[in-house]
Amino acid sequence: MKHSLSVIRKKRAELIEAYIAYLRDLDEKDVKNWAHIVNTLREAGIQREQLMKELGCALSTIIRWEAGDTAPGPFAREALKTRFLTILAGSVIALRQTPLQKRQRVGAADRLSR
Repeated sequence: MKHSLSVIRKKRAELIEAYIAYLRDLDEKDVKNWAHIVNTLREAGIQREQLMKELGCALSTIIRWEAGDTAPGPFAREALKTRFLTILAGSVIALRQTPLQKRQRVGAADRLSR
């Protein structure tokens, strides 16, 4: 079972990397692309609640972006897309870590917080 779980994690990381490559190619300056950018992020497994927490915005804002009803202002779009790519990259890193690496990271964080 351990082996199959590691294969699933590897495939999931590869899929998210494909989403990252796809998002990089979308032009965030075009308002018409904004709903597609947010929906692609959600398809990659990022939940609305995580977006709300990461971006400090309301659920209604995320929903309006997904629906294509609104988009962030022109100066915010590039920064938000960069943040989205960073979130996805963090997911890939977490998926590629072994359980031992995760425990070591948590242990190091605990030591730093003391």
